[in-house]
Amino acid sequence: MIKLTILTMIALTSLACSTAYSETFQVKMENRGPMGKMAFVPSLLHIQPGDSIEFINGTFGHNAMTINYMIPKGAKTFRGAVNEEFTTTLTQNGIYRIVCLPHFNFGMVMLVQVGNDTNLRDYVLPTSLPKYATKRFEKIISHQQENDTDL
Repeated sequence: MIKLTILTMIALTSLACSTAYSETFQVKMENRGPMGKMAFVPSLLHIQPGDSIEFINGTFGHNAMTINYMIPKGAKTFRGAVNEEFTTTLTQNGIYRIVCLPHFNFGMVMLVQVGNDTNLRDYVLPTSLPKYATKRFEKIISHQQENDTDL
């Protein structure tokens, strides 16, 4: 009985320690940002597995969501409702492409790099994206490579 209690305490302690260091990052959904019209601010985040993103309405009419073919293998999709502020936790390493569905065709997209396993320099965009979404993704990647900073 004592061994079981000690093992339970060790398991709970390690669980608490693993979540104690997670962070929550805020992303505003705006009609205009540093990257132009219809933007997530910031449009690029580097986070660690277990970190969370809180999507905040800077202006109304936006949502944040993932699309199956635009997330790391094994990752779970999420979809916030239009005008909904919500928080999601990303646990899978890799690149997540997040879009605002009402403004996807206008290029309202962002990139989230989870962990350090994937390098944006090696990143290849899907060919089926809307024209302005592709341009915005390219602009985000180019800015990061030139400045080595998040936007």
